[in-house]
Amino acid sequence: MIILVDDDGERTMIPDRAAASQLGDVDPAWLVDARWLHMTLYGFLLPSSRRACIAAAHEVHRLGGLVSVDLSSVWAIREMGAELGVVLKEVSPEVVIANADEATEAARADLRDAAGVLVIKDGAAPVRIVGADGMTSVPVPPVDGVRDTTGAGDAFAAGFAAARLLGSSDVEAATAGVALAARTLRNIGASVD
Repeated sequence: MIILVDDDGERTMIPDRAAASQLGDVDPAWLVDARWLHMTLYGFLLPSSRRACIAAAHEVHRLGGLVSVDLSSVWAIREMGAELGVVLKEVSPEVVIANADEATEAARADLRDAAGVLVIKDGAAPVRIVGADGMTSVPVPPVDGVRDTTGAGDAFAAGFAAARLLGSSDVEAATAGVALAARTLRNIGASVD
């Protein structure tokens, strides 16, 4: 992955699946203790890795764990096309995470019943949580000293998942995700201080 960061901390990513495109069968032993499996949409783009990701999700569910999918990029959503809704229904994630642009692009696919909760990040705007009970907004406090946005989305997902695993509500989990992402924004590269 090549990541270009401008003076305002915004990034442009140039991905190359490289060895990740070779993902084959996932050994169920790797997932025995998994309480939460988080996958990106990139893993579903190629048939072999798609089969592996779907099988891993089924195994984690069978073991009582939770699954989340990050929609990753508008490009990946467009590559998936109409298959996006079908694949998400098969994976049956408890949580789908997207930024605002990804959520808008994904709205073209039939995502009804594809996820328990859709979490939409929108930079400094409130995080929206869309579930069976409607939509809830979670404020995003201002972040001073943004140096690099690289890894902020991944940090959000990690904070969200960790909080949910500890028994937090979706709103509390989004608040934890926002806090962890804010810490990442203050650093160069995908790291937390």
